[in-house]
Amino acid sequence: MSVFDETLEVVEAIHTVAPPQENELIVLDPDALLPCVDSIGKELPLRQFKATSKVELFRAYSECQEELQEMYAEAAQLLGKIVMCNTQWVSPQKSRPLNATAIQEALCNNRQVDAIEFASGSQASAEIAAMPIRDIATQLVNSVRDQCIALLGSLNKQLAYMAAVEQVGSIEWLAGDVCRFTFFANKVTDRKLNTKVRSKVEGDKRHTTTKNRFDRTFEHTRIVHDVIDVVRHRLPACDVDMPQRVEMLVDEIPSWPDAVSAVVSGFEISEERTTRRAVVDEWTESNTEVEQMPVQRRERTRPDPALIVGPYVLTGWN
Repeated sequence: MSVFDETLEVVEAIHTVAPPQENELIVLDPDALLPCVDSIGKELPLRQFKATSKVELFRAYSECQEELQEMYAEAAQLLGKIVMCNTQWVSPQKSRPLNATAIQEALCNNRQVDAIEFASGSQASAEIAAMPIRDIATQLVNSVRDQCIALLGSLNKQLAYMAAVEQVGSIEWLAGDVCRFTFFANKVTDRKLNTKVRSKVEGDKRHTTTKNRFDRTFEHTRIVHDVIDVVRHRLPACDVDMPQRVEMLVDEIPSWPDAVSAVVSGFEISEERTTRRAVVDEWTESNTEVEQMPVQRRERTRPDPALIVGPYVLTGWN
């Protein structure tokens, strides 16, 4: 029984009544994150809905809205951190700073989905307050549960979008301890083309102006690993060696997707890499030249972990 059902059961028991009955981007597994509904509920003040005062019920509802708003912000922030984790930036000094979204714009179709934005449950109204206390509690709890499901659906859709634009990978289980996972790596290289120095004298002062011209190369790699003897490690997976970039990403994953989040590790038996490059001339994202690199395949055995949320692979490393 979920924490929501437990709360409703107590609410109904208090009032001695029976419990109640219960054109877009394609998301391959719309229910992939639903196991996290209960995890979210456990972080909300649901116990306060057992109160028999309307004031206490609406206070509990308001506190749930505040907590959910923070969870939406955590989910939105995570998406940018994934791109940054998987991006290596090689740059001379004084070049233009990296914007994570520029990677998607340069290499992928600019498809858009609705942003992860909090929307109030809109249940704090006089019409609902006029209902019997039992009905108020039931409606507020059900509304909060719907908001939790909406949060997970929004995050799932965003991860599906990032998979479509090849910033998030996927994992396929061929047996209980055998999987094939795909992840992506970006490399951004800024190159200084030339330097022009101009100098002029005005009165007793010399004015020297230095102008540097740069270009930027995006290198995008699709990496596929076949892995055996796979073991799941619950986050934060302190027993798995991680590079600093992955440790930082693990720290950014909220606690409430814990039911579907893990590090998987095993022994890699093969790797396939496909790389393409996009050269962007002098900071201009027009006239882009894309070069498809040959597929590289290696067969070997070595330890091989990846960070997953549900069916999505956020990153991998060796």
